[in-house]
Formats: sequence, structure tokens, C-alpha cells
Amino acid sequence: MSKFEKECLRILKPNGIVAIWAYHHNISVNTAVEIIYQEFYRTIRPYFPQGREHIDNFYKDINIDLPKLDSPEFRQTKEMNLDDFIEYLKSFSAYAEYLRNHNKCPIVKLGFYDKFRESWGDSKKVYTVVWPIIFKCYINK
Repeated sequence: MSKFEKECLRILKPNGIVAIWAYHHNISVNTAVEIIYQEFYRTIRPYFPQGREHIDNFYKDINIDLPKLDSPEFRQTKEMNLDDFIEYLKSFSAYAEYLRNHNKCPIVKLGFYDKFRESWGDSKKVYTVVWPIIFKCYINK
């Protein structure tokens, strides 16, 4: 049992709920962009902090010894043009860590900006970007 799971069991009051959620990196945009995005993610993945593996595997390795509540499927959507999408990539903690280590933007330095521009088409074109939301919920009965 992880320290996180032990701490949840220790502090959770009767009828208290633990909800664990995050948005997952398996986004939907269009096939061409998704292929480049997954390549980008794999490239900067080592720069995410320890613990990111829990999100990568949809929290399957977190199982608190409490009754699990049924959780609906959630997803987040946002309308984005290419500039918006690039700004989203810059919000990754791994992006910031890469910058700290290399003093260069990984999107430009590693050629991803050109790949995204080509796969996006017209940079002003707006796509609906969809993220799956990972959600697990437990109750202390």
C-alpha cells in the first residue's frame, strides 16, 4: 500500500469521500495531429515529475481499501486553433522542466512546431480538442 493510500485511510472521516482525478494525455483532435502529439508526449515524458506514471496508466495502480463508487465518464473539450494548442503544450510541467534543463523550447528545438503546423493545416482552423478525464472515487463507510 502506498503512502498516499495509507494517508487516505488515516484521515478520511466516516462517510468521507476520496475523489482522484486528472485529465489524460490521450487527446482527440484529428489523426495527423494526434500522431505528432503522441510523439511529442513520448519525447518530453522523462521531464514530467515522478508520479506521472499513475496518470499514464489511468490510476489503475491506485486502489484504496474502501468501497469504490461508480464513476461516470468525463471528458473535457476546448475549441483551439494552432496557437491555442501550442500554448496548451507549453502548460505541461515537462515543458517547463525541459526548458530549465536545455534553455530551449522543445516544441521548436525538436522540430515539433513545424510538424504540428503541417498536420494542423490552416493555423486559424479551429478543432475541438477532447481529453478523457480519469476519475476514481471511494467512500469510507
